[in-house]
Amino acid sequence: MLLIALLLAMYFSLRKTIKNKEIITNQKIEAEKSAKEKELLLKELHHRVKNNLQVISSILELQSLKSDNKELSKILKVGQDRIHAMSLIHQQLYQNNNISSINFKEYISTLIEHIKISNYQESVVVQFKIDTKDFTFPVNISVPLGLIINELITNAYKHAFTNRNKGKITIQLNKKSRENIYILLIKDNGIGMSNPIDFNNIDTLGLKLVKLLAKQLQGTMEYVNDNGSSFLITFKDDVII
Repeated sequence: MLLIALLLAMYFSLRKTIKNKEIITNQKIEAEKSAKEKELLLKELHHRVKNNLQVISSILELQSLKSDNKELSKILKVGQDRIHAMSLIHQQLYQNNNISSINFKEYISTLIEHIKISNYQESVVVQFKIDTKDFTFPVNISVPLGLIINELITNAYKHAFTNRNKGKITIQLNKKSRENIYILLIKDNGIGMSNPIDFNNIDTLGLKLVKLLAKQLQGTMEYVNDNGSSFLITFKDDVII
């Protein structure tokens, strides 16, 4: 009897262990399934955001084509480029395995190709130099940072190389060692600005936007006129927006 009781106890103990393992296994399966579903939903969300931004861009383009006002057409085109800079981020998010952050070096390269096409001038050949490591940033950093780069490079295309047939734009993104502080440098070898920039009294919409975006990143913005224009943006990667 004692042996039977012992065997029964061992049986029920083993059965309980197996049952617990089944519960844990099922919980893991459900958790993995839930995580996979969330990932698919986020990818679908980024895809829809990207498509919606493209629709808005197309509307602006149609409006621009119908307008006889050249100044209005220029404004609409600038709006298109800004929307495209945001759209690229969501495109990269849903196309990559990582749905929470993007490789910013890849993003910069793709963005520059679009800017080159959008601002093409037959009379000026602009060379680009990209100097950055494979940093990854989440959406809350990527969007304002991407818009800053788009704004400053577009501004250089429009104003830096007046009466010149070639130019160079450098984009550097570095991280301070042992700190979560990043430094973005956008530099051209153009004509520079005749007057220093008063960041407390900026009169151009583009630079106002850059200042606002730098503030959104809890960063700082500096300008140096040294054989061309140099803009220095310093920011952290732990910003909550």
